[in-house]
Amino acid sequence: MNSAGLIAASVRLLNLPARTPGRNELLRLQAAGWVLFASFDAAYFQLQSPINAAIVTLPYSVISWASLLTAVHRVHDHSVAWALAPTAVWTALAAPLSVAQACHNRDPFWLGH
Repeated sequence: MNSAGLIAASVRLLNLPARTPGRNELLRLQAAGWVLFASFDAAYFQLQSPINAAIVTLPYSVISWASLLTAVHRVHDHSVAWALAPTAVWTALAAPLSVAQACHNRDPFWLGH
């Protein structure tokens, strides 16, 4: 659901006029978010690192909320905002959870085997 919302928001955003206030800013935020999203699997699962997961999840959360706020306050497009909202809500849970997991689990990547 999160990825579908992000794709829907991006398609709607790309179809807005190029001079729409906040459009380019939001496109940059979404690009950065997709890079972090794509890196999560390698950072966490492949490297077996809950610390890496937190390192990726925290900025992804910030970007998700910045995207939502930009959609509302700069782009003034509620369709884009509603499409971004599930990811922002999810990261409100995922960010503190990733920090707790990093604090309470062994990390072979950073702390050795």
